[in-house]
Amino acid sequence: MTISRGNNDANVLVLGANLSTDADVEELLELWLATPFKGGVHAERLAQIGRLEAGR
Repeated sequence: MTISRGNNDANVLVLGANLSTDADVEELLELWLATPFKGGVHAERLAQIGRLEAGR
């Protein structure tokens, strides 16, 4: 799960309500929010995607 933040700089987290307790959700959210974006090759890949989306 933290890969979505660390590698992709994601700003959306989706968790299944029927599969998670409130305590689990709180713990997962804290971990997810605390995970920093790694940058480097990941930032370069996101920049490439941005250029493709912009048509450049």
